[in-house]
Amino acid sequence: LALNRDVITQRILRNGEVPAYNVVPPGIANYRGGLVYDFKALSYAQRIEKAQSLMRAAGFGESRRLRTTYMIRSTAPTVGRAIAAAIQQMLAQVFIDITITPNDMQVFYPAIQEHDFDMCQAGWAADFSDASNFLDIFRTGSGNNWGEYSNPAFDTALDAAQREADINHRSEKLAQAESIFLKDHAAMPLWFWVSLNLSWPYVKGLEANALDYHRSRWISIDQAARIKQFS
Repeated sequence: LALNRDVITQRILRNGEVPAYNVVPPGIANYRGGLVYDFKALSYAQRIEKAQSLMRAAGFGESRRLRTTYMIRSTAPTVGRAIAAAIQQMLAQVFIDITITPNDMQVFYPAIQEHDFDMCQAGWAADFSDASNFLDIFRTGSGNNWGEYSNPAFDTALDAAQREADINHRSEKLAQAESIFLKDHAAMPLWFWVSLNLSWPYVKGLEANALDYHRSRWISIDQAARIKQFS
C-alpha cells in the first residue's frame, strides 16, 4: 500500500517502465491477464491512510515503529540505490523504518537462496512467454521461491493448469493461481521492465520480446526504404 509505483517508474526510472500491481506482465502469450491488487483503485493518499490503519491494528505507530532491513546489490546501478532510498521514505510514512543493506553479488544471491533476509530488492525475467514462468517461482519448495511463500490452493491451481490441454481453460487456471497469490500479498511487485532499443525504420524483423534477443537471421534492411530515408 505504501509503495508509490508511479513515482518509482515516472520520476526515478523514467524509461517507460510499467507500474506493477500484479505478477504476470502484460502481453504474455495465451494468458488473459487483467488481475491487479485490490488497492490499485485507491488514491495514494487513501493507500497511506489504510496502511497506517493496518499498522496501528498490528500494534505499531509513531511511538512504536517497526524496524527491519532491506537488502540490495551493492553492484546495482545508481538508480537501484535511488529506488531503495525512495522505498525507505515511503515506508517511513506507515511507521516502518528500514535499514538499507547493500551486499555484492557473491553475498546477495546466496543470501536470497538461503532466505537470509527480511526484505530484498530482487527481480525476474522469463525464459519464455508463458504465465507459468512467473508464477512457478512461488511454488512451495521452488528453488527460486526466495520468500518461502506457501499456499496449497496456489500450488493446486498451478498443477491444474499444467494438466490442462485447452489453452483458454489453462489461462483461467493460471489466472486463478495469480489471484490467490495477489490476495495473499506475498510479494511487492514494483514495475515491469522494458527494453530500450534505437533502430532505423528501414530495419525490418526487429520484434520486441521479453529477453530482448534479436537473432540476425530474422533481421533485414529494406534497401528501398533506406535510400528514401537519406534522399
